[in-house]
Amino acid sequence: MHHLEPMWDASYRQFGNTCFAELCEEFVEHIEINDYDRVILVQFEDWKPQELHYLYGLGQLVTDSYNYAYGWTSEEAESCTDTEGGKHSEVVMIAEWMHELKGQEIYISGAFDGECIDDLETALDFLELPYTRIEELII
Repeated sequence: MHHLEPMWDASYRQFGNTCFAELCEEFVEHIEINDYDRVILVQFEDWKPQELHYLYGLGQLVTDSYNYAYGWTSEEAESCTDTEGGKHSEVVMIAEWMHELKGQEIYISGAFDGECIDDLETALDFLELPYTRIEELII
């Protein structure tokens, strides 16, 4: 779940005709039906969204949570592993936790398509990690 956070509620409403609470409910239903082994919440910033995620029933389904922003520049990437950016960022950071996904089935969802989702896809493509987009859960 990429950038499923209340801070993006206005954008969810504008671009997805939905809101944070409705998205949480949709994610809960999807996760419960599919019974994933691991559910990763990728957060934009270092904050504690779990309180709100728990309120909507999603928090207890999250097994891992990582910070992963977007919009990096080449200057910011000097001390990190990165790759050339896609449509959204000049470069895309390759996070350590992404390496742990090797050999696992990867499904991506969240916000926003062509932006943060593009960064995630760019990183996974760089690592040659195949993934499946859950289109109905991508804003």
